[in-house]
Amino acid sequence: MKITKRQLRRIIKEERAKLVNERAGALLSQSTLEAFNNAMEKAYYEAIDGAIQDGFDEAEASDAAFAAIMDEVDGFADSMGHHTRSGRPM
Repeated sequence: MKITKRQLRRIIKEERAKLVNERAGALLSQSTLEAFNNAMEKAYYEAIDGAIQDGFDEAEASDAAFAAIMDEVDGFADSMGHHTRSGRPM
């Protein structure tokens, strides 16, 4: 499954909204949330580039990058005491 840029942005916005709704919003400023969003997008595209260099085709690279990013988001949520898998089956 290939993920589009629009879908990635929507997923990041949903994850950010979850953080805000689950108490992190009180701890993080808007600029911090924007920095998080930018870092996630940059990491996604760097992961795609790396996967393509490793021989993945574009669709496989997108899937691998998405999975890696979501694993990082899940790890962050877990570290904050929120045991979820970003809407994905555990």
